[in-house]
Amino acid sequence: MSLDSSSPAPAGPLVNPKYFFWVLLFAEMCLLAFLVSQFPQVRKQNTQFISLREQGRNQAGQAEQVQAQLQSLAGDLLQLADSDPQAQALAAKYQIRRAPGSR
Repeated sequence: MSLDSSSPAPAGPLVNPKYFFWVLLFAEMCLLAFLVSQFPQVRKQNTQFISLREQGRNQAGQAEQVQAQLQSLAGDLLQLADSDPQAQALAAKYQIRRAPGSR
């Protein structure tokens, strides 16, 4: 077996085995510090998410109330349309009709 000067020297270990524990401990401490630094941000995002979820529930409740009021208003308009030509014109213009089978 001849040693050629053009061949690269064999690579040794990246970290001296004697210091491997300390290098691994340092890496774990860095990871732990990073994770601990993320907790306040995660807590803030969780609080914002809970707030947005509550706002969505409130808006859904408001939308249901508005829908009920509009249905009531449309029903009243259709009742009035039986005797009032202007109400008939409004119902025709906005294509408001009774549901089949209701009266």
